[in-house]
Order: sequence, then structure tokens, then C-alpha cells
Amino acid sequence: MGRVVILNGTSSSGKTTLVELFLSRRHGAGECWLTTGIDECITTLPDPWHRTPGFDGPWAEDGFRLEACGDALEVRGGEMWQRMLTAYRRTVAVWARTGFDVIVDEVVLDEFGASEWRTELDGVPLVWVGVRCTLDVAEAREEARGDRFRGIARGQFDVVHRHVQYDLELDTTSRTPDELVRELERHLGVRSET
Repeated sequence: MGRVVILNGTSSSGKTTLVELFLSRRHGAGECWLTTGIDECITTLPDPWHRTPGFDGPWAEDGFRLEACGDALEVRGGEMWQRMLTAYRRTVAVWARTGFDVIVDEVVLDEFGASEWRTELDGVPLVWVGVRCTLDVAEAREEARGDRFRGIARGQFDVVHRHVQYDLELDTTSRTPDELVRELERHLGVRSET
């Protein structure tokens, strides 16, 4: 059986950078790790089921929505979005039960999501990793990226860590990705590349 490592944190906290570096190092060591994440779920759900600033799909009430709440954008979702999330979590579980190691780039926004991960991955070796940074750093990254709507990090900041107990926490505010990936490798007991 494979193991699953879930990196959970707000948008623009640095999860994707850590996942990409981790995969590069593990693949370079001959380890076949798979990856997926919440962004893939969003892009897999067809556009007519999306509502984002400037776009309103005809079936968005049943899908994925970014809704303004003051100066923040909060994720909301209907039945189709929930079904997509369930399929995503089950896919990770199938990969792991088939013998693949999997690293996941995740944003847990409610107790149901955290609970469904625990249910789907019951019996699978699982490591929860909290990826944190200060809100001002996340918002600066969000602005610099150019592929995110402003306010997403703020909308997730107070809830993303609320429903998960972590095995390891990594703070990307001032530490380098290389330092943090080495810490993750040590935690997992895998050989670090020099």
C-alpha cells in the first residue's frame, strides 16, 4: 500500500512550490510519487458550473463559486462541486491502495472535507502537513502570481487549518522551499538528495 501526504494550507501559502520540489527530488531518487490537488478539481469541473468574478456559468449554483464577503472571496459549492470533491478524495485513496505514494495540494475549508478525507483514507498511511505563512505574505504572492483572484487567501486564512490535526507544520513565510522539503523528507524517513 502507498502512503498519502496531504499539504493543507491557504491559497498562495507555498504548497504547490513545495509539492513540485518534493516530486522533483523523489522522482530523481527513483520513487514514483503521484500528485493531485484542489486546483485540478476546480479546472476539471466544466465552466458552466463555475461562478467567479466576471464569470457566471448557468449551472453555478450547483457547482463551484467564489463569493465576495467584504474584502475576501470565499469558496461555496453545490451538489456537483461536492460530488467532484468526493471523486477526488476517492481517487487518491484508490491510487494509494494500488500501491502508489501520493502527495496532495489541498485546501480544507470545512469539517465535512476533513472527515471525508479521514473516511476515504482509513487504513492508508496518511501524513497531514500544515503549510502556513502570514496573511500579508500570502496576499503579496497572490498579487504577484497573476493567476488568482484577489481575496482568495484572505477568505481561506481563518478556516483552512481549523479542522485538521497535523503531523508536521511548515511555515513558508521566511524559510526556503529547499529547507522545508528537506524537513518533510526527514519526517517521512526518505533519503534526502545532496
